[in-house]
Amino acid sequence: MAMMRGVFRGSQVVWVSASGMTRAGDIPVKKTTGITGLAVVPNGTEVLRFLYEKIHKEYSVDFPEDYAYSSMIKKLMKKRLAVLAEENDWRKVEERIGDGQVEELIEAAEGELTLAAKMRASKPWEDISPDDFVELEVIMEKEPDQ
Repeated sequence: MAMMRGVFRGSQVVWVSASGMTRAGDIPVKKTTGITGLAVVPNGTEVLRFLYEKIHKEYSVDFPEDYAYSSMIKKLMKKRLAVLAEENDWRKVEERIGDGQVEELIEAAEGELTLAAKMRASKPWEDISPDDFVELEVIMEKEPDQ
């Protein structure tokens, strides 16, 4: 039986075999992210899938269906979950999503979950009327270059 060691992340415990390979066996674990203070998540694609599913679920409950921000986030999560369903290799996931390393995406997803909780509490979609918007006059000293 292969020895497994765990690494704790804010999202869940992640696992990697003692040989340095992921559970899939043929995908090498990153040695470093190259970013100071950002540790490698050995099964980052699994953690990311978990977080994206949780984000989609969070924005599907207690948010109005016509609220633009939650609609946009749900569409983005569906798109990224489709990539994760097709790819297990972190290198391909990073390339196809095109928004940083898996570990950076995990941190952003954790932040999005925090934001969802704050938005649920403050309900920014309520009590908005046209009177809440301020009319601005833009004054330019010179015309922008064309």
